[in-house]
Amino acid sequence: MFYNINRFHIFVLITWQFSIFFASQMIYPIFANYIPQWRCSVNQSFSNNCTIFLSCKDSIQFSEIAFFSAALEYDWICGASAYWASLFSQIQFLGVLLGTIITGTLSDIFGRHPLALISLTCGIIVSFCSGTI
Repeated sequence: MFYNINRFHIFVLITWQFSIFFASQMIYPIFANYIPQWRCSVNQSFSNNCTIFLSCKDSIQFSEIAFFSAALEYDWICGASAYWASLFSQIQFLGVLLGTIITGTLSDIFGRHPLALISLTCGIIVSFCSGTI
């Protein structure tokens, strides 16, 4: 093979790609809760002031929407529904905390290797299923 690449290098590459894949799930709340700045009319400057947003909710103009986050789609910006964006992140990190505690305890009982394979397999299946729904 080129550059003396052997099975170990291929194994490390695949393992590294899976590590990146699972680590990227930890930054998901950053993109889910993204809210760009807004303004009420053309003559105003962009800001994150909730009083402006609530006073003219029907004529809001957002500045450079890079992508549509869950906060934008479900209107978790200001007012009574703004706490949903925070709750969204907290639920995700609560799942990470519980998963870490449960997986750590089970790995003490059954060993790290079998539990790592089961966790990776379940993570891959759930990630692909959530992407197709």
